Amino acid sequence: MRRTLAFLATLAVLSSATATPAAPLLLAQAAVSPDEAAAIAGRKTGGRVLGVEWGEGAGGPVYEVKVLKKDGSVTKVPVPAKAGNRK
Repeated sequence: MRRTLAFLATLAVLSSATATPAAPLLLAQAAVSPDEAAAIAGRKTGGRVLGVEWGEGAGGPVYEVKVLKKDGSVTKVPVPAKAGNRK
């Protein structure tokens, strides 16, 4: 499962329209991994992670984690990539 999430996250980063040319460098410097971002979003929502994308938010680099919630709705959960966000 972890390998699948890591692969999907990498694929999403490489194909994401929101990724900047510097995204691979920023991703390498992120304190939170794509797997950790997926786990954080899953815990926050209680849902199933569908995918992880890399992008830039107002506060810096973020992972946009797409989650299928228990009620059947799909939502995107932003998870900051910097340290201190492993809740």
